[in-house]
Amino acid sequence: MFESVALPAAERDPALHGGGVIVPRVQGKDRLNKPPLIYWLQACSAAAFTGGETARDAIWMYRVPSVLAAIIAVLATWRLGRAMFGPGVGMLAAMTLAVCPVVAWEARQARADMLLLACTTVALASLWQVVEAGLQGRRAGWGPVLGFWVAMALGILAKGPITPMVVVLALLGTCIVTRRWRWVAGLRPIVGLVLVAAMVVPWLVAVGERVGWDRYVGLVVDETLGRSVAAKEGHWGPPGYHLALLVLLFWPGSLLTGWAVVRGLREVRCMLARRADVGPPETSAAASTLHPTLFCLAWALPAWIVLEIVGTKLPHYTLPLYPALALLSARLALAPPSPPMPRLARHGVRLWMTAGLLLALAPLAVVLVLDSASSAALGISMGGLPLLAAALVLAWRTMASGRWGEAMHGAVMLMGGWLVWLFALLPRLDVLWTTRAIAGAVGQPPPRLATCDYDEDSLAFLARGRLDRVAAAEGAAWLATHPDGVLIAPAEPMIPGSRRIDRVRGFNYSKGRWVDLGLFVAEPLATPSP
Repeated sequence: MFESVALPAAERDPALHGGGVIVPRVQGKDRLNKPPLIYWLQACSAAAFTGGETARDAIWMYRVPSVLAAIIAVLATWRLGRAMFGPGVGMLAAMTLAVCPVVAWEARQARADMLLLACTTVALASLWQVVEAGLQGRRAGWGPVLGFWVAMALGILAKGPITPMVVVLALLGTCIVTRRWRWVAGLRPIVGLVLVAAMVVPWLVAVGERVGWDRYVGLVVDETLGRSVAAKEGHWGPPGYHLALLVLLFWPGSLLTGWAVVRGLREVRCMLARRADVGPPETSAAASTLHPTLFCLAWALPAWIVLEIVGTKLPHYTLPLYPALALLSARLALAPPSPPMPRLARHGVRLWMTAGLLLALAPLAVVLVLDSASSAALGISMGGLPLLAAALVLAWRTMASGRWGEAMHGAVMLMGGWLVWLFALLPRLDVLWTTRAIAGAVGQPPPRLATCDYDEDSLAFLARGRLDRVAAAEGAAWLATHPDGVLIAPAEPMIPGSRRIDRVRGFNYSKGRWVDLGLFVAEPLATPSP
């Protein structure tokens, strides 16, 4: 998309740039299984940092939108927590979200997941203001209403139906439990739907006209319903998959998440039981704390159940629900109940301690298994152990005396330091960055590249989209027709009519296997002697 606008018309390749800014294209093929907002933002980021010179771009420029989206999600969580439970809860919830492993990792990826998190969090934060006003018998202003609908539209353009699904389920849950529906009119649904249509429909029409309506509608149906019914691209998991991963992916916020959800459900049950005695919920003395808890549960639980049921699963699918869990967990940490911790919650703490220990040891284990020959990487990997070890000791001592807030704050701060150390370690593990080694071997700008029996998205970026994928039997023919190209293939056996110019060994972490690759060029024909 960036090149289709920035390059002179004479330098554009119709196979690569024919989609313009309407249809995303990867290696000459339309990529329509995801909406284009993240691609637009990435193209704008690269254009801004390079001044419009496409040859000067770098992969970090395409990751900047994810970092900014993560910051927006954290700030929105902070503001929402302040409005719901007070400044302390808002700050702790935002810090917890910022340092949990899945957010820290996805914020550094050139993907749409952080953008989805930001859009969904802003939409729910705006919706809360409308809900609160409606349950108090007043109408929210235009600020939160427009914020809600704009975030909804951007969420659709970021990743399709996920933001609307989470929002609609939260709406239904809140309305069903409170038995109040009239406040929904405060969203100005007619104006809002017109605004969403004005932001989304033009792109849909442009895509439909470009690629054909039958093809596009079929692809959308397959991407939404197909992913729900069956696992796509091998990404399968049983019900409970996301729950099992929560303790690691949300660490250290997962310390009190289970207890916080159970406590919140009990409060909602008590609200339902007392409704006839204390009158409408908005007039009760507990309204200031009860309604936020109900809203967070409506935000997290229904969508979580849906994501556990659908066939396709990846660890980051539940990301849009993490702000609600962070708010519930932070609230419990800063205002723990007076009765002793339930037995199940004590088991949860032990599981949390185990998860923290695994996180502390994981980098050292990775270095020992993958790159034990590197003394620098080994030394750095051991340097992070004291951080999470201190977090576990601090949490254990403060929890034993009932100071849950101190335990959470200490764990969050030390987790932040551990992440800084981790992201300093990862670039030094050369064995993980196979494409980086290939780039160093072929030079810049890269020649025409082809790959055989090796697939990694970074290769397509290295080749600027001009990457051929060939079968093993076609390698020699490809080299014969591309005498200036480089073929990346298994190092053994040698490809007939070729010469190996370099050899790269590494671990393809996206596939979970070791690779031993050769870089082959065409062997020039021998000149007959006179």
